[in-house]
Order: sequence, then C-alpha cells, then structure tokens
Amino acid sequence: MKKIILLVIVLVGLEVAVKAQSSSKLRFYAGSGITLPIHSDHYDNFEGNWSPGYNINFGIGYVFSPVLTLSTTVDFSRVNFDENYFAGFYQLGNELIYENANLKSTWGGTASLRISPFPDRPIGIPFFKIGVGASQFREVSQTKVTSQNIGTEVTVSETFRNWGPTASLGAGFKFNLSNNLHLLAEVNYKAWFDANGNSPTQYLPIEIGIEF
Repeated sequence: MKKIILLVIVLVGLEVAVKAQSSSKLRFYAGSGITLPIHSDHYDNFEGNWSPGYNINFGIGYVFSPVLTLSTTVDFSRVNFDENYFAGFYQLGNELIYENANLKSTWGGTASLRISPFPDRPIGIPFFKIGVGASQFREVSQTKVTSQNIGTEVTVSETFRNWGPTASLGAGFKFNLSNNLHLLAEVNYKAWFDANGNSPTQYLPIEIGIEF
C-alpha cells in the first residue's frame, strides 16, 4: 500500500512540474532497465562470459510534430562477469596464473530521431528510433598469480578504457498518462565500434522511462 501511495505522489508531482512547460515543445526523459550482452569480436565471448546487467539514462528532446521527436541522451550500461562460464588457468614455470575480467561498462551520449507513425492511437503509441553517438567501453580485469613453490598469491587489477562511435536502432510504445506525462517502454539495439576495425560490440538495453 505504501508503494502505491508513493507512486501516486510521484506521478502527481511530475504532473504539477510539467504544467509549467505545457506549451513548450521541450521534453525531458529519465529511465532505467536491463542490458543484455549480444556479441563482440573485441572482447572474447562477450555473450557467454558476461551476464545481463543494468542501464540508466536521461536526456532532453524537442518535439517537431506528433510524428517526429529529436532527442539527446546520456546513457550508462553495465554487464557483469559470469563466474559460472569464464575462468582461465594456465601454467608459466612454477606459477599458476588465473585470469578473469569482472565487469564491463559503457557510458556516452546518443542523438536519436524518434518516429511515431500512428500518433493518434489512444493507447500504446508505437514508435521507432534511430541514433548515433559516442561511448567509452570500460573493462576491469583481474589477474591472480600463485607460486607453487612458496604458496604466495598476487592479484593485479587493470582498467582499460576505449572510446568509439555508436549506432542504435530501437522500437517501443508510448503510453499517455496525461497531456504532458508519458510512460515509455522500449528496446534498443546498440553497436559500439572500436578503433581497430573489429566488428562492433553489440548489446541490447531494455528500458522503461518517464517523459515529461
């Protein structure tokens, strides 16, 4: 019951806030969801070694017409190392070396064009999105080295960061909660291109957000 009351208070507060800009064509957005790893040539077995993670994003848009909206967002996604699938061991002299990478994350900006071909539908307005941007992929890698002779263990952590352009395609539905408050549910396919000419790292953010 408390959660329902809190949700009502939040929705009413948002509605009051957006009345001040009811005639404006500016729109603000905040959302979150899960991110699914799909494929990568840059990172070994990206889809098998990492489990689904989460995403957070927020942005601002401009409504040109009921059909077209241009937006820019700041996006963050993280996928987690899956210990059940990824572990590497190899022998080097008298040392046993264990390697893993425990997380990958990406953050950056995206400019998107949202197209709503049927803007007059009363419930569940479908839309499509196409976007371009730039993102930084971050990987935290850990290496453990155990000496068989003296039994010591050393852990070395490294962080790798790479910038690259991104492209995205998406689709979803917009639900009108009021004239100026909307719920968006969407799926976006994103591709990140590194500087080495590899095929893009691909991941799938699934998001729910509020637009006002």
